[in-house]
This record gives sequence, structure tokens and C-alpha cells, in this order.
Amino acid sequence: MSNSSWVSKATFNQKPWGKEIVASSHSNIAAKLITINSGESTSFKYNKIKFESLVILKGKVRAYFANSDFFDEPKCTLKTKLLEVGDCLNIQCGCPYRLEALTTSQILEIGNCTNNERFNTIRIIDEYGRESNESTQEKKEKIKKCIRNL
Repeated sequence: MSNSSWVSKATFNQKPWGKEIVASSHSNIAAKLITINSGESTSFKYNKIKFESLVILKGKVRAYFANSDFFDEPKCTLKTKLLEVGDCLNIQCGCPYRLEALTTSQILEIGNCTNNERFNTIRIIDEYGRESNESTQEKKEKIKKCIRNL
């Protein structure tokens, strides 16, 4: 059996913080062109399965991120970093993170995709009223405390 090539359509999704264009295939790889409007933030979240590389193509983004053991550690290990054009944030599954656009920004996301993103992504904090599919109250309190101490 031989491999094949094909053409497909990208999907365009409006988000409360901006928009994304998503291209994915059957090879479990997805690419997203994400636009975050100035002053807006993504949810503070982590992925159960997905690994992501986020490349800043335009703008300035403040990233908040931690390792997967963040919620099990007694001390705050949350990090923050200003990302500019050409910087890449690599996120493994289980690692919480958030992006905050200091200017309108474009980000290329490359990651392994899952069959049902809705059950892979766990939102911890979301200013837009979108719910998580898991109880995250303790995690939310720890993140808020760490952000206050940054």
C-alpha cells in the first residue's frame, strides 16, 4: 500500500481572544495560525495528551508556564517569559500555560492532534466564561496565588 497526498480545507474559528486557522491531517499532526488580540489572553490550561510548539511570528506575548509536576509541588514553580518574534515555547502534556498578548500577535502552533480536543484540553482559568470538563478549583487557587507573587 502506498502513501497518498491530498488537498483539504482549513477551518476558521473565532475565539473570544482572537481567532485561529486550523489545518490537520490523518497523521495526528495539526498546525494552527493563532491571532491573539492586544490585551487578551488564552485560558490557563493544560493538555492531557497533546504536545505543542508555539512560535511567535508577530507581536509580543507574555507566557506563563510550568512543568507537569506544578500542581503536586508545595512551592510555586510558575514561570513567566516575554516572547518576541522567533521565540518558541515548547509545552509537553500535563504542563499548564497561558499566553497574554501585549500587542496583537500571531503564533504558529504545531502539535500532535487528538481525536477529541474537547476532552484533551483542561481549562483551569478562563476569563470568557468557558467551562472546564474537570473540577479545577484547587488548581485555580494555586495559579492565582502564584501569579500574585510573580
